[in-house]
Parts: sequence; C-alpha cells; structure tokens
Amino acid sequence: MQWKPELLWAIAFSASAFALCWQAFTRAPVGDEVAHLYSSVAMVRTGDPGYDRGNPPLPQIISGAFVEALFHPSIPRLYDASAMPSGSRLEYRLGVDAILENAQEYRWHFFLGRLARVAIVVFSGSFLLWGLPRVLRTAGRVAALLYLSSPLVLGHGWTLMPDALAGCMMIVLIVLSIHWLKIRRLPRSILVGLAWGAAFSTKFTFLPIYLFWPIGLLAHEAAISHFSAKKVVWLLGSHMLHGGIALLVVHWVYGFHQPFAILEQHHFQSARFKHLTQPFEDWRSPFPQQFLVGIDEQQLEIEKCYPTYILGRHYEVAPWWYYLIGLLCKEQMATVVGSILVVVAVAPVMRCAIFQGCKSIHPAKRQLVALVAMSAIITLLVLALFSSHRTMALNIRYLFPILPLGYLAIGAAVHLATWGRRYVRFSGYTVVVFLITIEVTSTFPHYYAYINPLFGGSYAATPALHDTNFDSGQDLWYLEKWIARNPPQPGTERFICIDADIPEELIQLDQRLPPTDLMMRLLRQDFGKPDHPDATPSAELIVMRCLQVPAPWSKVNHAGPEFHTWLRESATIAPHFFITPTLAVYRFY
Repeated sequence: MQWKPELLWAIAFSASAFALCWQAFTRAPVGDEVAHLYSSVAMVRTGDPGYDRGNPPLPQIISGAFVEALFHPSIPRLYDASAMPSGSRLEYRLGVDAILENAQEYRWHFFLGRLARVAIVVFSGSFLLWGLPRVLRTAGRVAALLYLSSPLVLGHGWTLMPDALAGCMMIVLIVLSIHWLKIRRLPRSILVGLAWGAAFSTKFTFLPIYLFWPIGLLAHEAAISHFSAKKVVWLLGSHMLHGGIALLVVHWVYGFHQPFAILEQHHFQSARFKHLTQPFEDWRSPFPQQFLVGIDEQQLEIEKCYPTYILGRHYEVAPWWYYLIGLLCKEQMATVVGSILVVVAVAPVMRCAIFQGCKSIHPAKRQLVALVAMSAIITLLVLALFSSHRTMALNIRYLFPILPLGYLAIGAAVHLATWGRRYVRFSGYTVVVFLITIEVTSTFPHYYAYINPLFGGSYAATPALHDTNFDSGQDLWYLEKWIARNPPQPGTERFICIDADIPEELIQLDQRLPPTDLMMRLLRQDFGKPDHPDATPSAELIVMRCLQVPAPWSKVNHAGPEFHTWLRESATIAPHFFITPTLAVYRFY
C-alpha cells in the first residue's frame, strides 16, 4: 500500500516541526542568543555587517529581517560596528540594553526570530528525502530520518545560533553536487557555486571544508569509474569556478561593504592571523573586510584555551578525541549504531573495489560506495581539523556542517548491507523507527541537554559532557514557572544560583548565592540526614548547570584557589533531585 511511507514521512516532518516550534516558544534564550538577535536586527536596519562578526551575516539576516519587519524593536545606542577592531564584542551589551528597552515583548522577538529558522531546518529534510538520484533514494530516506530526529538538530534548530542552518546548507550543497557529478552541465555547476556562497555566508567552517572538498570529489569519481589526469584537472577547475561564484555571493550578502581592502587595514588581533598575513600586508584581500575580521575573532576565541570536561574528568588542554566522543555523546542511539554499520557494511565492498577494481561491482552499488567514500573522507578530515586545536574543546555544535554527510554515509551503508534483502531492510527500518520514537518522546522537550544513554543519559549526576551543547540557560523560563508552583517549605531557606544573559530585572526569581559554609558542606557531601522521610530541609540550593562545570558556583564570595579545586569535584555529587536535566536541587538538613 503506497500510503504507508507517505504517512511515516508526514509523521516525521510534523513531529520534528512540533518539537522545534514548542522549544522556540517555551525555551529561554540560550547563551549568546541575546546578542545574536538584536545585533541581527541592527545589521538589517543599518546595513552594517560588522554586528556580531563571529559568524557570517546570512543567519542573522534571516532572523533579523523577520523581527524587524514585524516589530521594529527599539535598539538603544547603535554604533559604527565595522569601525570596531577584532575582539570588541559590543553586541552583548547591545543585546542586554535592547531587551531592557523591549521588556514587554522581547519573548515574542525570540520566538518569531527562531520561527524563520525552524521552517528552514524542517524543509531541508525534504532535500535528503526527495532530492537525491533514484539509486540513492534509500540512503536519503535513512539520512532524512536520522536528521529529523537528531537531538542535535532538534536541540539547536530553534536557537538563533547559525549551526543548524550550516547543516541545512550542507544538505543543499551535497545534493546539488551529486546531481552535478551525475550530469555535468553548466547550469548545475552554477547552482553548486551559489550553494557554496550561501554556505560561506552561514558559517566560517565551510572555508576548510571547501579546501577538503576536492579530495571527496576525487574519491567519489574514483569509485564511480576509471580515473584519469584529465578528470582531475576538470574537477579542480570546476571547483575553482564554484569558489569564484561563491565569492561573489559572499560580497553580495555583505552588501559589498568594504570590499578588497588592504590586509594591513584589517588590524588582525589573533596570533594565527597575524602570522599568516604578515608577509602579505600590502596585498588586497578578495574577501569583504568584515568577513576576515570575523574569522580573526573566532581565532581569538580558539586561542583562549578553554578547559574541557568530559566523562567525569577535567582537561586543561583538549584531548584529541574530544569532538569525536562529544559527537557520540550528543547523538541518538540509532546514529551511533549506524556509524558502526558504516564500517561493517562498507568494508567488504571497499576490499572488493581495491583488489578487483570498481568495474567488478554493480553500477548502483558503485554509486553507493562513492557516496560513502566522499562523505566519510570529508567528515574525517573535518574531525581531524577540529581535533588538532588543542586549545579549543567547546561547542560540539561546530560540527553541524558534517552531520548530513554522516547521515548519508549511514544511509548508504544501510542500503549496501541490505542489498537484495528487502525484508531485512524492512525489519531494520522497523527497529530504527522504534529506537528513534522511544528516544524522541522520552527526551522531549529537553533535546538541548540530551546525552546518549551509552554515556549515562541526560539526568546523570556526572554528565558526560559540559559545554554549550548541554546547558546555556535554556530552562530559565521553566525554572520561573516551577518556583511559582513550588514555593519553599516553611523554615527552609532557598538559594538560587544561575547564570544567564537575560537581565536580572526581567527574571522572576529571587537569586541568592549560597554562603561559603553551605558550599563547603556540599563539596564535602555533608547534607545531613533527615530524622524521617518528611523532614523539612534547613536549606535548599537550586543550581542551573552552565558552562565549565558549573560556572555560576564560581561566583560564591571569598572563593579561594582551594575552593575552586574542590568545585571541580562537585560535578560528581548527585543532587537530591533534578527539575530538568540542567536544573539540580540540593537539600541540606
């Protein structure tokens, strides 16, 4: 019956859209969102791309134009953003001031700003489902299912950060590239160039991906047919053409603002950019000035050397496996199992291709092998690039551009593993859908705080991972409602220790930092024992876990070096109970 698959996809798309919209409406602004939203509006209003230069402007334009058209919010003290040197992150102060100016409607600003992105994130799944050639359709279906149900996508698709949109751009880029490789015509080649331009204008991560891309193209063509020097020259030349088209798109997105400036005028601040550009200071840059200044600001962030917390242990310098393990922590069980299947299913076919030649493999299988080779090689290269930054181990969401490649590799591996075995494929689909349904429903709506059950789950006393992919203040509004419904018991002193970018004047909470002696009791795990189960606690501490395990606690007065040493051990202490995966409650008797 033909209606069954259509019903499955209708449910998948509807469930994904519902989860994203629910979070867009109910979740508080996370971390940098306060800066992202109002700097986006300022960018649209003034045409200056210098606001929030840490990311290219296309994601900001998408949200900012929507909010500006509907609300025209008040933004005090606009400034000449492009005149500011690298590291001058004035958008944070701008965002806080704008929230205070729009206190009565700022929540609607965030909801509508997120809504435009939700539509793009969900719609991108249709490219995986219906956009690929027929022989790759099964791989696309599996990839679409993993994409629409990924906790990373569901957790980040509603934020105003550009990462989920970067994943959307990769979907468009890979689908257009596959069609272009299949039928090499100029119009399709131009579309690939336009896709690269949109990708560059969404996330700086696409710059190294652009450099790696020819390796993936060569691997794809080597698996499809006989290779030749002429084909290599053609692929590299076409890739350069795509880069030229992309550069024009980038200039257009930046409004042709400060084009072709001399590098010396950029005043780079990061050590890496100063070193790279010093021999070419008199040269003119082919990029908009604010594009390179934005990359420079990201390099400054990387050079800060963030400490790392993973699997219950602190690292002053990032372990090389941080992003690999972090990605497994943040992805659902179906994706983890599928990643293993890629190796198991593809290895025999790859061995046959190496020792017997690609022509010995069925043509349709060759296309699947080519897709796996291209996707896996680019994914591994990007992972290696991130792992090489030993000073930066934060934000698993930075890997968003390679997520669709991983999903497609898994989808192609599933097709190869079930080749000619229709009932095996149907059984596999059933198991995968069952696993996904259980995880999506049981995790709702806390996808942002999701941790894979293999690593202890989201409610583990010792979370597997702490960075902005776990908690960045998204449960703040929920905490307001919970406290209103659950006032402290008579005789119980309640302390609330949170960290958020929303001004304290707009948070309906009586924030009180705990005294040092109470914190010392907590670090000693000396909560006291109640005389009976219904005993009234003398004190109650509500902590919102946040960056660097857990940042708000470090604000306790008179905290010396010894205290901070003990503080690092506090993540292993199990709370009395969890309000949400990011809100822990400790009671003292």
